[in-house]
Amino acid sequence: MKICHFPRGWPMLEECKALKSIGQEAHAYDFLPHKFFSPADYTLHLQRAARDQLGEKIGEFIDQVKDKYDVFHLHMMLAYANPYCPKVEHLSVLKSLGKKMVVEHHGSDARRMSLATKNNPYFRERRDYVGEARIVSSLRQLATVFDHAVLHDYELVPDIQEFYPHVHVIPYPFDVSFVSPAYPQATTHEPLIVHAPSDPYVKGTDYVLDAVSRLRKAGYEFTFQLVQNLHNNQAIDLYRKADIVIDQLCIGAHGIVSLEAMAYGKPVVCYIKEELVGKYPKDLPIVNANPDTLERVLASLLDSPRDLHELGQKGRAYVEAHHDPTAIAQQWADLYEMC
Repeated sequence: MKICHFPRGWPMLEECKALKSIGQEAHAYDFLPHKFFSPADYTLHLQRAARDQLGEKIGEFIDQVKDKYDVFHLHMMLAYANPYCPKVEHLSVLKSLGKKMVVEHHGSDARRMSLATKNNPYFRERRDYVGEARIVSSLRQLATVFDHAVLHDYELVPDIQEFYPHVHVIPYPFDVSFVSPAYPQATTHEPLIVHAPSDPYVKGTDYVLDAVSRLRKAGYEFTFQLVQNLHNNQAIDLYRKADIVIDQLCIGAHGIVSLEAMAYGKPVVCYIKEELVGKYPKDLPIVNANPDTLERVLASLLDSPRDLHELGQKGRAYVEAHHDPTAIAQQWADLYEMC
């Protein structure tokens, strides 16, 4: 099969790489250059176009690729209202040609506040969140084109399941063959705690800073590093040096930071809300903490440096077992066949 991923995001880069590894012809088209990740197979540089020409430019892209691929895989890394996001009138052209169509949702593009806050008192949404009414409207429009929607975990299943005939959960692929683990050592006198928020408000960075301050006042000895606005390779260098990595504290599900850190053999602290705990594989070794428990959880980890090494080993094994690119690429290939 010939597979086209578009228009944005880290996941499509890794998914195309995984698909290529099993012999599929998959290409990632990024509508905009990305300053933090390696480039896609093709970058359209739509930022050079005038805003009122974007619809036309996206239409030209669709016209150029419609006969080249069997499968079109839309990544909703942008809000549907974003001018760089393909609209139903663009996507309907592909559907009318009988192309296999898949849409993958990643977070704020599908998250409905009424559901996200229902059993999660800590939840925060992006400050530029477009509102639930517009999210529902976009889901309804996308469902006129797509029968198959995909999520990387179960967090957003309640948000989208009423709109699409078929909802699938396929984890992100993560290739550990290029990653050498660097497990924490029990003899480290001042452990390094790293927090790398893509959005400090959404990820609960203020809670992290508060817990760090209180732990220092209590006499705990450690180094803390806040990682922001770095290329992915630079951020990974810091994960490699870390003894503990803090992901997010508000959303209630782990993100890519957790996978990267576990791949490097690092203990991860993250908030997994109660209703999702049983949805992940049972061997998920993430240390669960919310804003109310973070200080206590970190203190316990700092008091038990020998446990950090074991947690790091469990994290690495977890990524190897559940995020193997070959296995996940086969899941994608199987899904494309059934579309």
